Amino acid sequence: MNVCERYAPDHDAAKDLFQEGFLKILKVMDTFRFESKFESWLYKIMVNHCINSIRKRKKDIQWVELNEDHIAVADENLETEELSLRINEIMELMKKLPYGYRIVLNMYAVDSKKHDEIAKELGITISTSKTQLFKARRALLQLLNERVK
Repeated sequence: MNVCERYAPDHDAAKDLFQEGFLKILKVMDTFRFESKFESWLYKIMVNHCINSIRKRKKDIQWVELNEDHIAVADENLETEELSLRINEIMELMKKLPYGYRIVLNMYAVDSKKHDEIAKELGITISTSKTQLFKARRALLQLLNERVK
């Protein structure tokens, strides 16, 4: 359910994704070959299911694109502070991010995908992926700073 919460636009959509993903897992259970951990196999199926769902709704997501120069200058202006937050607190803050930002942030930071992989899987440009990540980081930092004040 955690995976679905990260990729879904809201809790109800996450529940739907989880149910659909679980049914998919049950249908392909016989394909598990014991070549990896069962949990890893389940995780991969659920992530792929969530990404496929996003692909189907791609036109409903507002993607923002900036040029590389703008991103480089803006990165230099970001301030960071040491914050000790529990994972669920960060996840709650991430849920406040615009949906497009959150998707790319999840894929990049949590699922360790590179921008070319993200772009290919979501059907967006690499530049759009980088822009979404940049804006997600900036927005998350702002939320974190507001929380500390």
